[in-house]
Amino acid sequence: MAAPRPTQGGPGSRRKGIGGRRLPGRSVSVRSVVYIGMTNIHVIRYTTRPEAVQANTRLVAGVYDELAALRPDGLRYATLLLPAAGTFLHVVADEAGASPLPQLGAFREFQRDLADRVLAPPLREAATVVGAYRFG
Repeated sequence: MAAPRPTQGGPGSRRKGIGGRRLPGRSVSVRSVVYIGMTNIHVIRYTTRPEAVQANTRLVAGVYDELAALRPDGLRYATLLLPAAGTFLHVVADEAGASPLPQLGAFREFQRDLADRVLAPPLREAATVVGAYRFG
């Protein structure tokens, strides 16, 4: 029989940081706090025209191919396709002023005809990480 698993989140419980240190009043590890504090995070959301979903997905894949080849430091980037028809969500975390995306040929290609692929201009907002688990 397996040992019972400890409960989490009870009164007085605290999550542990790096090296098992308890972090009073914190729910994230020291490593997470350092990572979050060093980045600018933006979320970009837009909906493509129904006939443009595949073309947009292909162009996004091209950006990731170029990123994989170049492996730029200081960038975390994810693109999600939401269940709503053709709604894309990009999450970009980069060190202040250091985003390599505008310099990528594939990114410039992605942006070139973006206005023709979307129903309305993309919405870009600054974001703050409230919590994350194995993300990025």
